[in-house]
Amino acid sequence: MTEHGAWLAGLVRVEAGPLHREEVSEALRLRLSYTPEDLIVADWAAAFVLDGDGEEVLDTLALANMQLLEYRQIDRQLDQQLEAAYPLIHRLSRTWLPVWQTHTRPLRSLGKLKVDAHEMLERTSNVLKLIGDQYLARLYQLVGGRFHLEEWGANIRRSIAVLEGIYQVLSDQSATYRAEMLEWMIIVLIAVEIVGAWLHR
Repeated sequence: MTEHGAWLAGLVRVEAGPLHREEVSEALRLRLSYTPEDLIVADWAAAFVLDGDGEEVLDTLALANMQLLEYRQIDRQLDQQLEAAYPLIHRLSRTWLPVWQTHTRPLRSLGKLKVDAHEMLERTSNVLKLIGDQYLARLYQLVGGRFHLEEWGANIRRSIAVLEGIYQVLSDQSATYRAEMLEWMIIVLIAVEIVGAWLHR
């Protein structure tokens, strides 16, 4: 760390050229050692592992990477759902027949995505129990901090809540339009019955 810190920072940042000392300090900030002979430096693009028996360490790093990929995939799908959901509110307000508007397919898609997201978030929250080893658990937390896994999880929960709110608004509007149409149909039927009875007198 003392003699080769700048080189090590460039390695985990995947940069061939020299880095500023502040960038070197940031790149080397998240590091972990169990004995004086081993070292792990974790960054966003890469990690440096110096360990005589590092198989479990590599497995833990792979697990954190997998969690990040899953978070990014779910987040991308939620962004697509949000892009498709926002225009529905404007379309509902402009349509002549809002009563016939249904949202079964996007709601079903959101439900499946919500189940996948909750399963993934639950698995992430229990991963420390599954790892068992305190050192590996600390490593997972260190890498998770670098990957901002908690922020990804919070963003996913927020996106799900926004989507649920949008579809709740759409559902409420459709229900209101249907109720109004039923009221008008009842009024028309009553009027027809009254007119029919008056004509047959």
